[in-house]
Amino acid sequence: MAEEIGLGAVWVSDFDSSLQDALFPEMKGTELVALLQIGHISPEYKPLGWHSKKRDRSEMFFEL
Repeated sequence: MAEEIGLGAVWVSDFDSSLQDALFPEMKGTELVALLQIGHISPEYKPLGWHSKKRDRSEMFFEL
């Protein structure tokens, strides 16, 4: 349904976490591990090659 109205989402996990307190002071004492951004998709959007690459579960999960 979201795509039907032009919305998309992107998961961001590679960012400068040292800026967290300055950008999100209400979250002081916590650690961001990812951001989920939701918004309108650019008409020029083209997925990167790795976007649809599937990984084996063993590359993403491990047992402690």
